[in-house]
Amino acid sequence: METAIIYFSRNGSTRIAAELLNEKLKGKIVELKPEKSMKNFFRAGFTAVKQKDLKLKEDPWNEIGSEERLVLISPVWAGRKNPVMNSFIEHSDFSGREVHLLTLQADPQKDSTERVLPLFQEMIVSRGGKVASQFALHGATPGRVAERGTPERTALFLADLMNGTRSFSIRC
Repeated sequence: METAIIYFSRNGSTRIAAELLNEKLKGKIVELKPEKSMKNFFRAGFTAVKQKDLKLKEDPWNEIGSEERLVLISPVWAGRKNPVMNSFIEHSDFSGREVHLLTLQADPQKDSTERVLPLFQEMIVSRGGKVASQFALHGATPGRVAERGTPERTALFLADLMNGTRSFSIRC
């Protein structure tokens, strides 16, 4: 199945996850770029809290094409959906596509995951997509880049899951 990995990264942690997944999935990598810079930490956090709609520099769908499987990788900011990924999803049609969601966040407990992933899922399903999986990873402290190691092993594990070469079960 042809795959496109779509991500936004302010400091590089999400980019690392996208590149690691792509080493296994061999898909297209599409970086979302907002018209206005998100490098300022406080401005980025304010934008996330206010859930402002952002304009993207280019139309990512020109690069994504007809790929059937999409992997959306997004940082979580201030415990909320990332406004860049939010804008991409808001203006997309996911009809007939399998979507995998992956978030990275500074909180090692990943407490905001229970709020953010269902919101992204609801948006994608309302636009015709099928969410096949959801994952949350601990990224890095704001202003720092995640180190390779645990995120690398996790990303490669996720790639194996998506390719059907590995399975797992969760015990409750």
